[in-house]
Amino acid sequence: MTIEPNAGQVEQLSSRAVYHFPSGLPGLPNLRECELVYNESAYPLMWLHGLGEDPVRLPVVEPGPLVPNYEVEISDNDAEFLGLQSGGAQPLVLVVLTVKSLQPQFATVNLMAPIVINQETFIGKQVILENYGRYSVAHPVIDETKGA
Repeated sequence: MTIEPNAGQVEQLSSRAVYHFPSGLPGLPNLRECELVYNESAYPLMWLHGLGEDPVRLPVVEPGPLVPNYEVEISDNDAEFLGLQSGGAQPLVLVVLTVKSLQPQFATVNLMAPIVINQETFIGKQVILENYGRYSVAHPVIDETKGA
């Protein structure tokens, strides 16, 4: 199944929704419930806040504005797990942002393994793309090869 993430999906979300990750996230198997928290003045930066005893906070962004023509091809198994059908509601696609503390200008996003959330059921999963070979786990947020 191919998903084309649109910018501004977050604006359509219900406030204070709890998203469920039945499988946890890779490296964070106990992270099962999260809220997406953002401030309009800091958008597009958002935080996936884990709920529970050890609240994890992951910085995330929507990839659409950062990567033109980003195509999310997920397996049929992942689409079934998430309850996504062709013609159904557009899922929310987020990518994890990595900020290097001493060099924040070199922030990257993981395009190979986005977090996909069904906006109707609030079920989410971090998936490995079927077309992962087109993308990087450390895609630069700022392309310094382009002129100012």
